[in-house]
Amino acid sequence: MAALDALAVGEAARWLGAGRLHASQAIDPAAGVVLLAKVGDRVSRGEPVAEVHARDAYLADRAVEMIAAGLRVEPGPVAPPDLVLDEGPADA
Repeated sequence: MAALDALAVGEAARWLGAGRLHASQAIDPAAGVVLLAKVGDRVSRGEPVAEVHARDAYLADRAVEMIAAGLRVEPGPVAPPDLVLDEGPADA
């Protein structure tokens, strides 16, 4: 997998009910997204890269669309990204 947009995954999870925009909104403890592959992993056509947990098929279908829109797969190997981008100032 070449890229996965974290915002797309987060928005999909919120759409399912795993998150909220306002404190007055309820959170569904049965809803969520489990990533099965990470950037740099080799994936094949038809292989699942995420699990969507939802109480409703419509919500699940829409979340899958949202995640798929944030997913990029390339034919060749892709180096995994650095896990630490910056350590900050040495005196901090």
